[in-house]
Amino acid sequence: MTLQFVGYLGFAKTYDRIRTRFFWSGLYRSVRRLVMLCRECQRRKSVPQKPPGLLMPIHPTSAPFQRVGIDLLGSSKHRKSTGYHPQTNRLTERFNKTVADMLSMYINVEQTNWDEILPFVTFAYNTVKQETTGYTPFYLLHGREAETKLDTVFSYIADGSEDYVSGLIVRAEESRHLSRIRTLEALHRNKTKYDARHRRVSYLPGELVWVFTPVRKVGLSEKLLKLYFGPCRVVRKISYDIYEVEELEPSPRRRKSTQVMHVLRMKKYYTPEAHTGTYSNK
Repeated sequence: MTLQFVGYLGFAKTYDRIRTRFFWSGLYRSVRRLVMLCRECQRRKSVPQKPPGLLMPIHPTSAPFQRVGIDLLGSSKHRKSTGYHPQTNRLTERFNKTVADMLSMYINVEQTNWDEILPFVTFAYNTVKQETTGYTPFYLLHGREAETKLDTVFSYIADGSEDYVSGLIVRAEESRHLSRIRTLEALHRNKTKYDARHRRVSYLPGELVWVFTPVRKVGLSEKLLKLYFGPCRVVRKISYDIYEVEELEPSPRRRKSTQVMHVLRMKKYYTPEAHTGTYSNK
C-alpha cells in the first residue's frame, strides 16, 4: 500500500479512505505508521503543532554602545546569527527594515543617491521618540535633544540655575535607567505573548532531524518544491534553542559539513527502524 493514489492527504483522510473498503487487525496502527514514516510527507509538510522554540530576549545594556549590532560584510571576529533565522539579530534587522523604508521615500529611480540621503534619514530616526523607551536615541546618548533649524530660529536661553555639564550627566543617567526599566517590561510582555504561541522542543546528540532549507530553482514553482532536507544528525546543543547538525548523507561532490541553526528550522526525522513498536489506538 502506498500513498501515491490517495493524494498524501494525511492520516485522517487516508484512514477514512482505507477503512471504508478494507479491515484487518491493527488497521489504525498500520495507517498511522504508514503516514508518519512517509518520506515525501516529512520533506514537504510542517508539523501541525505550535512552532518550536521559546523567545530568548536580548536584554538591554546599561551604557551606550555596550553592545553593537551590525549587518557585517567581510571578515571580523563577531557573533554570527543562525541561517534563515533573522530573529537572532532581530534588533539590527528591524532597524534595517525601518531605514530601508525611509530611504525608499527619497531615493531616485536609479537608486544611486542612497549614501547622500543616509545621514539625513539616520538623523530623523535618532531624533524621534521610541515607543519602548519613551526617549529619543539622541537624548539617551547625549542627555539632551538635538538642535534643528527651528531651534536656531527660536533660540532657547538657559536660566543658568544649574551647571550645564552636571545637568547633562544627571539627565542622561536618569533617562538610561528609566529606559532600561521600560525595555525590560516590554521584553517580559513580548516573551509572554510569543511563548503562548510556541512550544518547548529539545533534541539529543545523535538524533536525526529534517532541516528546513528554502530553495529556488529556475523554471520550477517554489510552491511545489520540497521544504525539508536530510536526514541530518544532531552534533551538539550550543544554547537553549541553537543546535549544531551535520549531514548524514552529503553530496558526493562536497565534504560532510556542519551547520548551526535555530530549532525552528528542525523537525524530527522518523524512520521505520526507530518505530517498530506498537502504537496505541487512542
